[in-house]
Amino acid sequence: MKNRTWLILLFTIVFSLTYTSCSQNDATVLLGNWTVSSQLEGGNRNGAFGFTIGNTGYLGGGYNAQKYNNRMLTDFWSYTPNEDYGSWTKMDSFPKRLNINGKDSIVEARFHAVSFSIGNVGFVGTGFNEYSRHYMNDFYRFDPSAAPGNQWSAVDPLPGLGRYGAIAFSVKGKAYVGCGMGSDGVIKKDFYQFNPDAASGSQWTSISFGGDSRLFGSTFVIGDNAYIVAGQNSLFNFDFWVFDGNTERFRKLRDIKPISTLSYDDDYASIRRCSANGLSANGKGYLAGGSGTSESNSVWEYDPQTDLWYKKIGFEGATRSEAVSFSMANGRMFVTTGLSSTNSLDDTWEFFPNAIYDPNY
Repeated sequence: MKNRTWLILLFTIVFSLTYTSCSQNDATVLLGNWTVSSQLEGGNRNGAFGFTIGNTGYLGGGYNAQKYNNRMLTDFWSYTPNEDYGSWTKMDSFPKRLNINGKDSIVEARFHAVSFSIGNVGFVGTGFNEYSRHYMNDFYRFDPSAAPGNQWSAVDPLPGLGRYGAIAFSVKGKAYVGCGMGSDGVIKKDFYQFNPDAASGSQWTSISFGGDSRLFGSTFVIGDNAYIVAGQNSLFNFDFWVFDGNTERFRKLRDIKPISTLSYDDDYASIRRCSANGLSANGKGYLAGGSGTSESNSVWEYDPQTDLWYKKIGFEGATRSEAVSFSMANGRMFVTTGLSSTNSLDDTWEFFPNAIYDPNY
């Protein structure tokens, strides 16, 4: 009887150790931590435009879903992070009128516009106005070094139809804009190169893009390469492309769907979404937030060295789409504003991709 008792006890200990060992090996610890930063002082919004110059983020325009009147916004802000929460500073508002080619011209408020920076200036264009129902193709330049009241000026409009929900990025002193929903109700795949140094009237050039048409796609830039991911057409896009800033050509990468016999892409279907934020730091790209899937709060890291995606800790704020993201020159990354269900947001979050999750922050 005594021997049997010892055998049962020994079996229980061995089983417990084995079970614990297997559980630790099978469990995946997701890295990453999100911390709350400063609320945008200009108020709630979604579909705003934003870009980064050095270590300063800029945000403006958009739409406040909670307001009954004057929901189209034109205020414009800069965000400077510090060790704690950072600070927002009001800048020259997005203009309502400008002298364009010698004529006093109306400039419409907009949301779902695109924006990018080249050097020390930013650019904003396209978008949609809820009240006029206009799809826009006009573009504007923002110079933070100019005297207040003179920070905005017009550049050449994007060729073709007005659009909203397009995608844009800049590499090696030029910018690229394409896709989106055209004023004809068709989701586009055309692409254009913008050269800020070209003479007025010739700043845009059509280029070839072999990917699928898409609305509300995402981009991030790593070095001289820009990546196009996600978006939607009749379904969510799964094709993934890189633009080489040196050759000025697009190249197709591995599709974002579970197609291999290996396990690395088993969860790739949850990467597909629209209206997500693309970020980058330290040679890696990130896709966060968005809408359209049950896992749109998930965050994924892309490693260009392996052409593989790795899951990170999920976004810790309210699930959102149509937010603005800042990827700073010093490697800091932020997501701010956005739309959660039917509510516009004003909160700002910083992402630390390699930190251990801390529920207290």
